[in-house]
Amino acid sequence: MPARILVVDDEDIARVTISDLLTRDGHEVVQASDGRRALEMFIAHKPDLVILDVMLPELDGYEVCEQIRSMPEPYCKVPIILLSGINTILGRRTGLEAGADVYLAKPFDPKELRLRVRSLLKEAG
Repeated sequence: MPARILVVDDEDIARVTISDLLTRDGHEVVQASDGRRALEMFIAHKPDLVILDVMLPELDGYEVCEQIRSMPEPYCKVPIILLSGINTILGRRTGLEAGADVYLAKPFDPKELRLRVRSLLKEAG
């Protein structure tokens, strides 16, 4: 089932690559390149899922995740996938504590990302 997905990454190539992958799966994709814009786009477009890089200008991905989780329902229930080049136990734990549903280290397997998206959307109903 197609969904609206917010893709947030300050690296153009990563953001466009992820967006193209999701668009080919039939999803509507909106994009942001920094943390503040991500929150604006989240409120404006009410996505069904967020794919969020950790290292962002303005607000980092952890902060964006925490702010989304502090919003009233149904916004706080939107699934969030954090992507990061920080592949440490502390990085993963920080991401999950911030409220991410999934933490994927970069570089990630596109097929795994697609499966995680599908699974989270199915769980969210």
